[in-house]
Amino acid sequence: MGLYTNAFPFSISWYPDTTTIYLPGDGPVALNSRDELGEATAKMMLRDPRTFSFQNDIVLLTASRTYTFTVLVHAICQATREEIQIETVSQEEFPHILTAKDAKDGKGKKLEQFRAAWLVLLNAITQGEAQTVDPLMRELWEENHGMPFSMLCGWSGRERPPTTGGYTWHQNYTRC
Repeated sequence: MGLYTNAFPFSISWYPDTTTIYLPGDGPVALNSRDELGEATAKMMLRDPRTFSFQNDIVLLTASRTYTFTVLVHAICQATREEIQIETVSQEEFPHILTAKDAKDGKGKKLEQFRAAWLVLLNAITQGEAQTVDPLMRELWEENHGMPFSMLCGWSGRERPPTTGGYTWHQNYTRC
């Protein structure tokens, strides 16, 4: 298991105005972007079938190394040039704190039950269940993409010159 790098705001409850990230624990996470997964898949498909060693096999496309949420937050700080604190909170406090933070306008207003369910994922990450890595994607790219630092420099949610690309902040949910 790994996480989409594109979903880093959701994974750690980061918004462009966040000054503190609340986590019940930290653990290693393999991070991939959808673009990287697509590129690796395309490169596999373009290989000569006669020399393709993975024919009729299931392959694992995951990052070749892991990062902790702490490292991810430091990368966000570098990309945004803003200070973000990390506060470790108890399992019991986590859903309450994030539900209160989410109650503000523009924050998604996720229910406490959602945060309690999200805690299960974060606990799995803390226990190492998202640390599976494999060198295949790096071999397919033939380069090191420098995740998450190089990705986040264009994804900070701040205005950036059009020539550098970037991530435009938006909520990833639908109102009912």
